[in-house]
Amino acid sequence: MKFQFKVNMTDEDYFLFNKFQAIDSPFGKKQIQKIRLVIAAASAVLTLLSLWLNGFTADSFIGLIPFLLIMIILVVTVPKTFASSIKRQLKLMKKHGKQGYSPESVVEFYDDYFSETTPDNKTEHKYSAVENIFAVEGKYVYIFVNNVMAYIIPRSSFESVGQYNDFLTFMESKCSPVKYC
Repeated sequence: MKFQFKVNMTDEDYFLFNKFQAIDSPFGKKQIQKIRLVIAAASAVLTLLSLWLNGFTADSFIGLIPFLLIMIILVVTVPKTFASSIKRQLKLMKKHGKQGYSPESVVEFYDDYFSETTPDNKTEHKYSAVENIFAVEGKYVYIFVNNVMAYIIPRSSFESVGQYNDFLTFMESKCSPVKYC
């Protein structure tokens, strides 16, 4: 065994992972940009339609100011809206007894594969199954085996900065390059 981590996850860790995936990851950033473009395009079409229907008068221009301000606010607040939506969904899941993660697990890394053992089950993956690895602000390592499944290793699971760096070097030797965010 090369590395073994006792992972103790909190609701906040899981929220930050979901926020990263939906907003801060390369995929999330593209989605946010697309949403902003759709809002801006819809606003432009509605603005031009309103002006055309009202004969491009001064009153029609003044009447559009509140609408355009609301659209600008929507475009700017898309990430915060997503984050609050994620937080609400996670609270709702927890309220219904469905937790999307195991609070305690042991993640072990061997030469040919890695495994996670929780109180409920054990999973194993070959390194070839890893699609992406993200080191996020030196606080988390996210190991994605597909678009919806990832292993979350908080910085607190590492004994030292040296072990953290050694682990990232090991993972780069086994999988795709680590992306630092």
